[in-house]
Amino acid sequence: MPLTKPCSFCGAEIEPGTGKMYVLRDGTIHFFGSGKCQKNFLKLKRIPLRTRWTRTYALTRAKVAGPAKELSEADLKPLLAKLTKLPGVTPKIGRALLIAGFKTPEDVRKATLEDLSRIPEVGDEIARRIKRISERTEEVVEAKTRTRQKAG
Repeated sequence: MPLTKPCSFCGAEIEPGTGKMYVLRDGTIHFFGSGKCQKNFLKLKRIPLRTRWTRTYALTRAKVAGPAKELSEADLKPLLAKLTKLPGVTPKIGRALLIAGFKTPEDVRKATLEDLSRIPEVGDEIARRIKRISERTEEVVEAKTRTRQKAG
């Protein structure tokens, strides 16, 4: 099986036969998976740790906010779909919650307000709104289960 190489800017895996290898005069070799990464790194002189869409940025934010775990895109999609079903959670906020270690809506409901507000994309106001709405939905679910138990 051919070896994949990580992109020098965003950290995505580059399949063999794709991407570009860029060699600097000092002998440093950089691999780029797309022109976007190459332009951001060489021409715009951006730092991957400060660019939001890179894997390096996501991993550093996850270390600050909570436990970091490498998840593939296939693993993220079903988890992200569950989190975005919560009222007030957009895909951007859902991805930030996943990176911070909240994988299910129950994890978000059990989290304290301080834990949620520490996540960079969430903030205080959105954290309060998510907690308030999730507590209401939890009360409604409990009421429905009580009525079913009484009926059954």
